[in-house]
This record gives sequence, structure tokens and C-alpha cells, in this order.
Amino acid sequence: GVGGLTLGGGIGWLMRRYGLALDAMRSAQVVTAEGEIVTASDEENPDLFWAIRGGGGNFGVVTEFEYELCPFGPESLAGILLHPFEAAPEVLRRCRDFMDTEAPDELTVLEVFLTVPPEDPFPAELQGKPALALAVAYAGPITEGEPVVGRLREIGRPALDMLGPMPTVALQQM
Repeated sequence: GVGGLTLGGGIGWLMRRYGLALDAMRSAQVVTAEGEIVTASDEENPDLFWAIRGGGGNFGVVTEFEYELCPFGPESLAGILLHPFEAAPEVLRRCRDFMDTEAPDELTVLEVFLTVPPEDPFPAELQGKPALALAVAYAGPITEGEPVVGRLREIGRPALDMLGPMPTVALQQM
């Protein structure tokens, strides 16, 4: 859940636009090893606050979080572009170049190597084989994101395009 995400550092779908989940944490209630309940924030117990942000449960049990919220949703532009494993070197190179030079902060792309599940909608010729998926999320208006993800569709020849509008809740469950 959000606790593990935050205490583990916070790498998520919105990180390029809004930062890591731990960056949005404003305070936490922590039960220390001594059984003391304390608040950790920039103002109270700042050393503990620094330590729990990325240090997980090594410094106590966090029982409450306070976050700065960011506007997002209720719909997102997200999904995957699936490429055959053999295309991975070119796709990774071109994706890296695009992200370095042209991609706006609203776009997050995670490159994922996987074994293609043996079921629809995955292409029969790739089922059970290794492949590269570009997992994509655009943290902005869908109409502005369409031309941006269109550039990703031009990288290589995706064997499966599952990019499109979806509820933000579905994106966060991916």
C-alpha cells in the first residue's frame, strides 16, 4: 500500500511530475522501539523524519502519514507497449533518447522485461517468451498526452498496444 510505497522511497507513476511519494510526506506518527509515540516531520524529530523516508521500518512503526496532495485524475492516459525481446536494444536506446531530450515531466516510462502471459490479448507468437514492455503513464490532461505517447508508439514496432485512457485508480493498481 501507500505506506510501503512511501517508506521504500516512493518510485511510482507520477514521480517525474510530482516527485517520489516520500517527497509528498509532510509528517508521520511513529512508534519507536521504546514504545514511545512521536511525530516525525521537518519541525519535530527531523532526524527520524529523514531516516524513515526511504529507510522503511528500520526506525520504528509508522502508524499515520500526512501528505501534501497533488491534483490528478479521475482519468489517466496509461498502459503498455509490448515489444519482442529481440527489439529491446533498439527500443531501449530510442526510448532513452526520447525521454532525455523531448519527453515532458508529465510522462513516466518504466522499461519492464517479462515473460509474456499465455493468454489474450497477448499475441500468440509471443506467449511464453521474453519481451520488453514500455509501461507508460501520462500525468496530465489526456488530450495533451495523446501526441506525447504517439511518439512512443513510433519507437520500434509494438506487437501489442494497450495504451489508452483509464481510470486513475486502475493506473495506480498496475
